Amino acid sequence: MKALTIKQPWASLLMAGVKRVENRTWSTGHRGRLAIHAGKQVDPAAAAILAAAGIDPEPFADAPRGAILGTVELVDVIDGGDPQRDFTRYDVDADPLAFGPYCWVLEDPRPLDQPIPCRGALSLWEVDLEEMIR
Repeated sequence: MKALTIKQPWASLLMAGVKRVENRTWSTGHRGRLAIHAGKQVDPAAAAILAAAGIDPEPFADAPRGAILGTVELVDVIDGGDPQRDFTRYDVDADPLAFGPYCWVLEDPRPLDQPIPCRGALSLWEVDLEEMIR
């Protein structure tokens, strides 16, 4: 399964269904399930971004790091630089946490019962989640 490492608190917000778009500087042709790995780093700008969006960052302050949290379905990637883009699709235009330049639209978060500690990687990477769960 493909996996994506994301800084906290963004990874936990995705698993909680609060965040529906992952902002990336690059696109991907991949569609389907992705394992979400919480990186060891915390985004220092997150608290201010969440507060501006009306989301209390406090519940995510002690979110797990360095672990796979669950999976999501990557359904689309919207290119913010494309003049033909459709930000109204998936209500991305109304999402204060979607600012691109590439908006990875994620649905159906499935958190694991317990995070699985592991090392992450850059870009999309492979993980045998079934093997890790056993």
